[in-house]
Amino acid sequence: MTNFEGIQYIIQNPYWEGAAVALYSAAQSGANMPSVKLGKYVTNLVLNNLNVRSLDLSNAGSLFVLNIGTVAGLSTLDLTHTIWGQREKEIEAEESKGSYLIVYDCPSLMMELETVGYHRSQKLLTSRQVSLIVRHLGDP
Repeated sequence: MTNFEGIQYIIQNPYWEGAAVALYSAAQSGANMPSVKLGKYVTNLVLNNLNVRSLDLSNAGSLFVLNIGTVAGLSTLDLTHTIWGQREKEIEAEESKGSYLIVYDCPSLMMELETVGYHRSQKLLTSRQVSLIVRHLGDP
């Protein structure tokens, strides 16, 4: 698959009550994904090997699982309207039900982190490195 054009009509449909959206591409350069605004029923979002124009999570009030890898074009991620990490302590503490956020192979973030001295082996981050991560991914 090299193009997910039209997927936004399913995801943004107010009558669609799907809970999970997972888009993967085996294309060498990644598949193109249109600008998408997640609906209020989506709880899980997985994006892998995509070229994303924009991702709007302002209506994603049920989102608590986010896995993003090798996604070009996505420079910010605002989780302020989601329930990520906001549910009861017992649910969030349980490994199989708790919220999680996985972001990997984010080239623009990694490039900026490396310019301010980040090394993959370091155990602690400087305040400048944390600021870059928050700027790219939003506040937790």
